[in-house]
Amino acid sequence: MSVLNSWANQYTQLANVTDAINESVQILIKDKQVHQYPQLADQPGFQLQDEAVQEARTTVAHLIENLMAPVASEPEVAYRTAALPDDVLDEYRSRLGQNRTARRRFEKLYEVLQADEPVRDTDKPALDDLVITLDNSRKEIFQKLRQSGG
Repeated sequence: MSVLNSWANQYTQLANVTDAINESVQILIKDKQVHQYPQLADQPGFQLQDEAVQEARTTVAHLIENLMAPVASEPEVAYRTAALPDDVLDEYRSRLGQNRTARRRFEKLYEVLQADEPVRDTDKPALDDLVITLDNSRKEIFQKLRQSGG
């Protein structure tokens, strides 16, 4: 039962992070599009609050910080939405250690986010990688729960 509870907790934590990152990525992409095509700013789906854009930048940047850090550390209270379960974080870090291209993409995206610039087309693969990897990890944990009867 302990393993099942662990997976359930990991799933809940990962679901929260995944939802926060997905929402943040959508906001960053809309912000990029508004900067490229200013006429979109008048469209209802593209009216973004500065606070929402800044929060999206902070959430994604904090997740990237966690992924790039050599040792897992307790996330700051303000950014727990970007705190991955330890197993998922370790697996992601291991993958980044083996894939220098992905690591460079994250480093460049992090620099853009820190500079308060809109994301660029060249940053999209890093954003896609974040979303896809988190969604896949979430599905894997869900499958474990389902197979265990949870």
